[in-house]
Amino acid sequence: MQNLLPIDSLKLDFLKALQTSHLVIEAETGSGKSTRLPLWAAESGRVLV
Repeated sequence: MQNLLPIDSLKLDFLKALQTSHLVIEAETGSGKSTRLPLWAAESGRVLV
């Protein structure tokens, strides 16, 4: 089981926004943006460059 990170509560919002928008993510160090967002994007079929 993974430890929860602050950004985890925003997963559904992130995935919805990813389908319709270009995103710039700002969050505190340790929030999970570098570990969670690429995984979520890949799961949704998005390619990150």
